[in-house]
Amino acid sequence: GRAYFTTQNNYIYCIDISNSQTPLWSKQFEGSSSTFNHRPSTPALSPDNNRVYVVIDYTFCSFDNVDGTLLYNITLKEENNMPLYLSVDKDEHVYFCSETVLYGIDGNTWDIIYQIDSPDLVYLDSALIISGNSTVTLQSGNRMAILTDLSSSCEDNSSSSS
Repeated sequence: GRAYFTTQNNYIYCIDISNSQTPLWSKQFEGSSSTFNHRPSTPALSPDNNRVYVVIDYTFCSFDNVDGTLLYNITLKEENNMPLYLSVDKDEHVYFCSETVLYGIDGNTWDIIYQIDSPDLVYLDSALIISGNSTVTLQSGNRMAILTDLSSSCEDNSSSSS
């Protein structure tokens, strides 16, 4: 099996789990003109395991699983912090939160299907849970949002219990 990880210097690595001494491949992404290297997101695999998705240097990237070829990239809005986690549904829609934007990208067509700019709704540490074909649940602290077919509802569960 293979494992993927990223480093702060904008590298993505692929290692063989049975022999992790030597990477099967590694790529450094040279993206925007930013001089500060933020920690890239955790990589996520496509449902068929052929592509690896990651956000590096304010850029959504798709790499070939076998040799690390960069298949495509999409420049994102630059904010103070980058997304930490990516989630992929069975239709190969990739979801992630930046500091104030929820993104959904179709991994097959490279189209941006969600780009919801709402600082009250999302935050970079939001946990993304995908259920069904098109329902995304976000949770950050005591806030929760459910998005279904480009509509959303937000519930604040901030009441304290004593």
